[in-house]
Amino acid sequence: MSLFQIILIFVAIAILVIFFKQLYSGNYPKRGIDYEAKLPNEQIVGLSNPKKIFAKAKPILSRIDELILSANESIVKKDYEEAMKALRSAYIIDNKNVDVICGFGTVYFETGKFEDAKNYFQKALALDENCKIAKEMLEKL
Repeated sequence: MSLFQIILIFVAIAILVIFFKQLYSGNYPKRGIDYEAKLPNEQIVGLSNPKKIFAKAKPILSRIDELILSANESIVKKDYEEAMKALRSAYIIDNKNVDVICGFGTVYFETGKFEDAKNYFQKALALDENCKIAKEMLEKL
């Protein structure tokens, strides 16, 4: 081995020792110490926009809210079969949810099953007298 190779080996060993010493020392910035969040749900985002460093966390939806949202999106796309699947799953979770029952009524209304739609909208009004969707749809029927 030449002298140059021996020097390179010692430098590499020294760099590795320093690296691992720093890695296992615990002297690195921890979350909450290197910045102060002003709101409880703030998170650091990418620095593509330097003026916007913090962002609010997206709200976490419950499973039934996800299913209702999926059903509503399917109704907008006129995919009524998919909407019914989502609504049936939501109905299993909560069979007294007004949004789910109105969703059934809306699907039946859109597919031309007006008697079924009327029954579901009446059921929604029985659960919540102030349900605007049910009132509006019953006026259309």
